[in-house]
Amino acid sequence: MTRVIRYFCCVRGIGPVYGSGRNVTCVIAILRTESAETALRWLVGQVGRLADRLDPAPDTGMTLVIGPEVDGPSLLRAWCQDPAHRQAAWARLIDGRCVSLIFPDGLNHYRFEVSPELTPARARPYLEPPPPP
Repeated sequence: MTRVIRYFCCVRGIGPVYGSGRNVTCVIAILRTESAETALRWLVGQVGRLADRLDPAPDTGMTLVIGPEVDGPSLLRAWCQDPAHRQAAWARLIDGRCVSLIFPDGLNHYRFEVSPELTPARARPYLEPPPPP
């Protein structure tokens, strides 16, 4: 039986529920595709979109001051702009391995995941031959 590789792509936001001491996970986006190229394009697009949602208009005239908290949108944009990161993700996908990225932003963090799923090809129905006369 021939197997088909499908890719399950998911973005999750994970952070504390204030006052409860618990973390909650929110699914932000999901995609299933049979194309590694589509999965990678989707991943890069989602990383860029989330950076823009978290920091819609970064002020390029400001100087970066290193503080105790990590600037999540800057990390997201840096990942998108570095071709080496995309090439490494592509190599993992075509090798049939998972790509998992975690970006912190204050008390929250965001997890991007593309994982291959091996699924059986669509089976043809088996028709029994008619009984002998």
